[in-house]
Amino acid sequence: MNINSFMKLSLINLSRRKINLLNCFLIILSLLILFVTFSINDTAQKYIDIDKKNNLASRKIHLYVDKVDEETIKQIKNIDGVSDIIDNSSHLKSVTVLDFVNDDYDGNIEIYGISKVNLPNIVDGSLDNYYNKDYITIICPKFLMPNINIEYGNEWKDKTPIDTKKWLNKDITISNNYYKGIVKIIGTYDTKENLESDRVCYSSLENVSKMNFNDPNIVNDNHLYIVVDKYSNMNKVIEKLTNLGFSATPMKEYTSNNTNIILLLGGNISVIAIIISIFSIYLTYKKNIKSRIKEIFMLKSIGYNDKHIKLLLIIEGIILGFVSFIISLILSFIILQLVKLYFVNYGSVAAKLEIVYSFKGFVLSLVLSLLIPIGSILLSYSNNNINIIEKIKEEF
Repeated sequence: MNINSFMKLSLINLSRRKINLLNCFLIILSLLILFVTFSINDTAQKYIDIDKKNNLASRKIHLYVDKVDEETIKQIKNIDGVSDIIDNSSHLKSVTVLDFVNDDYDGNIEIYGISKVNLPNIVDGSLDNYYNKDYITIICPKFLMPNINIEYGNEWKDKTPIDTKKWLNKDITISNNYYKGIVKIIGTYDTKENLESDRVCYSSLENVSKMNFNDPNIVNDNHLYIVVDKYSNMNKVIEKLTNLGFSATPMKEYTSNNTNIILLLGGNISVIAIIISIFSIYLTYKKNIKSRIKEIFMLKSIGYNDKHIKLLLIIEGIILGFVSFIISLILSFIILQLVKLYFVNYGSVAAKLEIVYSFKGFVLSLVLSLLIPIGSILLSYSNNNINIIEKIKEEF
């Protein structure tokens, strides 16, 4: 009696019982849901972590003050972690790039004021003329996606990004109700790295202030925007601002609710599927073992003992679990690629991240793929309390 004979006998037993297809399906379903859930959760968490690190919006605090004066600015500058102080007139300008207007775009982009030190990494161009006083310079996404033209109602998949590298250092006309002028794109950044919106551009505080000069909608007195040097200092800076009597709120808040919901929903479904799998395999083998009395008697008659019988059942469980595990991995990969494809075509910048195939989900799936069938089979065998001789007598 060697392992090869056990393997051959186990394969024969598995292949001739159609009920094992149902058991295999239930295990696959359990593992698939588990692995996909963990992978989607890990992908979402990776996006959040990179967003916290690289996205300027994640490090911004909106501050409401009674009055913006030198004393207020001085108080804020003295707080450790404060990297930039931006008044409302220098914060944001939404404009239409007339050169980009066509049937697909209305050409609308957003230009945020920011100091050079807080700019994302530049992939094309140069920052040498960022503070140029002769003309307005801006930094744009490598592939710029101006706001969609609502009149035409095009879907995301129909839009073609603008390769801003081709527009480097060229005169571009921008306009809105209170401003019209020329800007130059002097550099590009990668939204896949920075995780910013595809239509967010940056310029110096002075340039944004110039563009907002005649806009009556800009109120300068009570609003400031604080840029923190790194996300880990956000709570500390907000606490110090609050202690100074300011009303401070983060521009972008992160909660664990979304990832928790993913784990909770997928986890619950997976647990239900696992429980159903265990009961199905248990009941199948409980009934199966009773129907295999003659087979077990024959095995014992040629020298197999209880340990050999259990080993045979364990090998059956290993084969059933491992086959289910491999199939579930293949199906999980296909499903996750379809999820990625969907979000690339219809989603936002966040969806540009590569899918993270969860190592934790892989290990847990592998362990469960063996525990579920082996545990269920052995439990069904130990609970039968079959007296082989008596059962054989009953048959004859």
